[in-house]
Amino acid sequence: MAKPYSYDLRRKVIEAIELDGMKRSYASKTFRISRNTINLWFRRRAETGDFAVLVLAQESDSQAGDLAVTPSGKLWSMSFGPRPNQSG
Repeated sequence: MAKPYSYDLRRKVIEAIELDGMKRSYASKTFRISRNTINLWFRRRAETGDFAVLVLAQESDSQAGDLAVTPSGKLWSMSFGPRPNQSG
């Protein structure tokens, strides 16, 4: 798996867009990252309050689904629907 982008780079990109008024497409070319990645960071911040890398944690209860923990300690559900029956 590829290494995630640093928090510092994420912050610089978001600040360039929000504070300096840079267009996302121009930021994508300037920082050499995909436009989709930038959109993901903005979406993640809207949903979790931060754009940091999510640390995945497996809940032992099969009904709980996958959870992600933000650096601030908030849980974020990674479930996209019912999980398959794992009992066999």
